[in-house]
Amino acid sequence: MSDFVLTVIGGGNCGHTLAGLGPKEVETRVMTRRPEDWNQRIEVFYESDTTPISEADISIISSNPEDVIPGSDLILICGPVYVYDEILSRIAPYVDPDSHVGLLYAQGCTHFNAQSLLPNSYFFGFQTIPWLCKTMEYGKKARIIGPQKSLRVATNSPDKDKLSSWLERILRHSTITFLPNFLSTTLTPSNQIVHAGRYYGIFHNWDGVSPYSEEDIPLLYEDMDEFSADCIGRLSDELQLIKQGIIKELPEVNLDYVKPLDERLAEDFSDLVKDKSSLKTIYATSYAHRGVKTPVREFKGGFAPNPDTRFFKDDIPYGLCIMKWYAEMLKIDTPWTDAMVEWHQNLMDKEYIVNGKLVGKDAHECGTPAFYGVQTLKEAVI
Repeated sequence: MSDFVLTVIGGGNCGHTLAGLGPKEVETRVMTRRPEDWNQRIEVFYESDTTPISEADISIISSNPEDVIPGSDLILICGPVYVYDEILSRIAPYVDPDSHVGLLYAQGCTHFNAQSLLPNSYFFGFQTIPWLCKTMEYGKKARIIGPQKSLRVATNSPDKDKLSSWLERILRHSTITFLPNFLSTTLTPSNQIVHAGRYYGIFHNWDGVSPYSEEDIPLLYEDMDEFSADCIGRLSDELQLIKQGIIKELPEVNLDYVKPLDERLAEDFSDLVKDKSSLKTIYATSYAHRGVKTPVREFKGGFAPNPDTRFFKDDIPYGLCIMKWYAEMLKIDTPWTDAMVEWHQNLMDKEYIVNGKLVGKDAHECGTPAFYGVQTLKEAVI
């Protein structure tokens, strides 16, 4: 009999990695759109090793939640942020009471939906992804590149000891710290500001018609330049203004874990960064962030920015637009956040912000607290 049942939802990089990390004494299941392409055994490798650090046998692989969800103790969702609500709605009828359902990366406000869909179960989310990882062979092999030693999790579970024990057994070399609230994940200084600032830094001069050559496109992190780092830094500064505004309005809200980006990176990747003197040097010298390509699309014999990626579909309506919602509630000006949303929304053919206000024709699609029926700042800080 297994110690507990782990179900991994998602067939991306993180889904492969988690599925392969399940300990032998844990029953591992996988829910994916492509079950026919998965092996029963998934191998996970570390760095450039040729011997796997883990080999997990998958008991059930299915695209049907009815096959994998009942009886699951720990359910981890690894998809992009913009599909979280859809996944939660699909699995909710099959989740057992007292099960723990979590997001490997909890950017956004999905916790509002989770708490209404899963009234008898428990929900949790990671503030940052545990590692950079990559699928080596679909349905068979994955590789971990840069693991974090300490991970922060928000949850409504009353049994945090049990949850941390389960997570630490799966993630192995990482320890779990619990956050005081889900707002600490919503406002996490991570993808929503990093991806937006870096992508703008690379492509802000694109004329919309001329293709880039492969040599024109820098690596996402290793080739970080001063302009991109400045763009990211400005977004980080505005995020801190929002944090301070919330604390001023509601002093009882603990946002100690919403730190300036450079401070968070230096702490999370301390042993993996050579030069911590600036945002540019942190990314450029981070062992954990090396080799990551900038997402682009083929265009006129070359390449162009790709709005059909998580950099846009996650980090704008479920990232910067949420920051903007909090800023508007607090009457805080965020000119740099506005500019980043406006530039990205043009490439997406969307309209979220108009004249510095979150009132565009597509603003209703954003995953802000208002999307979940939350109307006041006090309601939005759980």
